[in-house]
Amino acid sequence: MLVDAVITQGGADAAAAFKVNGQAELQQVVAQNLCDAAMEVKVELATIGDELAKSLLDASGGVFANAHTFPFINDGQLFGALVVLFKPTTALSESQFSILEQLVHFAAIALRKADQYANLQKAYCDLQTSQELLFRTGKLRALGEMSAGISHDLKNILSPLRIYVKVLNRVKDDPEAIADVAKRLDMSLKRGVDVVDRLRDFSRQAPEQQEAQVADLNHLVREAVEIARPRLSGIGLITELGNPGSVRINVSDFVAAVVNLIFNAIEAMQSRGTIWVRSGEASNGGWVQIVDSGPGIAPEIRERILEPFFTTKGKEGTGLGLSMVYAFTQRYQGKLSIDSEPGSGMTFTMWFPSA
Repeated sequence: MLVDAVITQGGADAAAAFKVNGQAELQQVVAQNLCDAAMEVKVELATIGDELAKSLLDASGGVFANAHTFPFINDGQLFGALVVLFKPTTALSESQFSILEQLVHFAAIALRKADQYANLQKAYCDLQTSQELLFRTGKLRALGEMSAGISHDLKNILSPLRIYVKVLNRVKDDPEAIADVAKRLDMSLKRGVDVVDRLRDFSRQAPEQQEAQVADLNHLVREAVEIARPRLSGIGLITELGNPGSVRINVSDFVAAVVNLIFNAIEAMQSRGTIWVRSGEASNGGWVQIVDSGPGIAPEIRERILEPFFTTKGKEGTGLGLSMVYAFTQRYQGKLSIDSEPGSGMTFTMWFPSA
């Protein structure tokens, strides 16, 4: 289109347009009224001045007597050049020169815009690629953290099974005792299966709302206490249940959270002391509280205990228990509060809005 305008409006007999390619060379992209030899001319970027015009004149075999080079420059950037050729030996008139300059000027602007568009398109594609990579990386990281958390919960919930098996061996001649232990085994196994299902649901991207259900907090607290009871080993456990009512939560996650908090208290007290498990109603919601008479923690540690993978237990700890309890309460519009001073034990309170 540019070359046509140069010939029809600028009075040129022939014309050729060059662009700067990726190898910093001038590449001829379009030409009109030139012989094959002239159309195959390849030149270095340094020859964009009079040498470029002379190269086309020489390649044309004397058909043209005069040639001029107009570089495509916009915002200080060189995009290529236009060479116009004339058969007469007379110089360009002022009007011809002005028309050619204007055509080249608008062409340079167009080339600049095209270059900007290409850069934006490349940046957009790079951004999309980066976003997809970040999404995959983030999803893998989330899956890894969730798998570690599920492993932690599964260990907590299933750890009493070994103790129950030992109890079964002791009461093998007592049908009622066997039935009671079997009931507890079934309860722990059911919660263990629920924990594994969470990982499956995550892989299927199951909506969180599908997992939530209206539940009686006291009923779930009693279940969690029974799962944790075999680990008490000399530690007293007192339940003081009020009337917390019903809330909308994932029951398996709630049981795992309470078991987590009780096990943390057991480990903190080192086989001596008392744990209180309480419940009640406040602020149009239900709360559950786990209190221990252990050593408590320092303020600087308390500020970090909810961080994923932060632990004070060395190689024995994963640093996921409390962070998962916190994530669980947040997921269901609840709150987790922590109260502790060195030498005064720990108090964890989970609150959830009424269903």
